[in-house]
Amino acid sequence: DNSAHLQFMGDPDGVVFVLDDDSQRAVSDAASYDLNGVEATRYKAQPGTHTLRVEKDGKLLILKKIYLSSGDVYEVNLP
Repeated sequence: DNSAHLQFMGDPDGVVFVLDDDSQRAVSDAASYDLNGVEATRYKAQPGTHTLRVEKDGKLLILKKIYLSSGDVYEVNLP
């Protein structure tokens, strides 16, 4: 498997993200699990350079360029 992953840490309720100019996705649409007492939600992504935008209730939380290598897990901490 050559994919990478975005891993959102924290409460996903009301949080949406856009990777590059793809469609907006709710973080809570994926199954979440407990990781050391913190709620974690993981999404598969293609390796490479991406623009990540994360919003909650219409407020921009994160806007940054990220690089994902094959097999990487990029962690995003939610407030």
